[in-house]
Amino acid sequence: MPSRGRKPKIPWERELPRLVGERKKGVPYSRLAADLTSHYEIPVSATVVRQHVAPLLPSTKESLTATKDLDDRDCRLIAQHLARTSLADRSTIGRELGIPPSRVAELIPRAKTLIGGYVLPPRQGPRPRFSDQDMSDVLRTAAKESSTGSTISINQYDRWRKGLTDAKRKQAPTAVAFRRRFGTWTCAVRASGMTPTPLPHDYPGLSEDDLIVWVATWLRDIAIHSTHIVRATAATYAQWAYRTPGAPSVELTRVHFSWTELVHAAATMEKSVRKLPKPTPVQKRRPKKKC
Repeated sequence: MPSRGRKPKIPWERELPRLVGERKKGVPYSRLAADLTSHYEIPVSATVVRQHVAPLLPSTKESLTATKDLDDRDCRLIAQHLARTSLADRSTIGRELGIPPSRVAELIPRAKTLIGGYVLPPRQGPRPRFSDQDMSDVLRTAAKESSTGSTISINQYDRWRKGLTDAKRKQAPTAVAFRRRFGTWTCAVRASGMTPTPLPHDYPGLSEDDLIVWVATWLRDIAIHSTHIVRATAATYAQWAYRTPGAPSVELTRVHFSWTELVHAAATMEKSVRKLPKPTPVQKRRPKKKC
């Protein structure tokens, strides 16, 4: 009787010698599957039995086809498992999937290619859309309630927004949203009818295309060099950017996009372009641009 708890697995390594012998005698796969189902009380199809047994038979067209089918199936299972767990070792994968660890090690490189070596975050639903007037009204309200006079800095705005209730915070765009809409924080303040704090320089960041190339370069680095499946999160990118000269910080990548939008656009480029463009390094502060 199968034990309770974890779903039982067929002990293929123990059963295979007997199954191969029976198959050599001409016993059909359907009969072998029925015997396993009856003995272990686990549904087993003739196709699954064939995938395990045929590769061990004398070299025939049947065994070669079955070997490919089994490899394809196991690769898909391993890729799905890696996508869920990311850092699981081959022993854990083998135990969970009922595949020998040595075979897991053999198939992991191929399984990894099925999902590009990385897992993208799920796309998010539509976010609230603010008009220019809505955003200017919020900025003036923030300046008034923060007692900052006729201007407000980005740090002051962030502090004000964090102090709002959850419901009110949803109606207040993030500082990044202002920069996306107006180009720079200075331009956002000026568009709201206030006087921006004088700054000697204002760095507008990289272009949208530059940012996509940088993140695509990071994903390509994962696909080529990583030994496991990596979750393509902003935190993981930040670690790579920290040790990569010229790479934009996570804060800069969010000037034009949300992280999810950016990483999906970058993944499309990484998968479709054989030779990625050379990324443009982040520059030192330049003379501020006019709004």
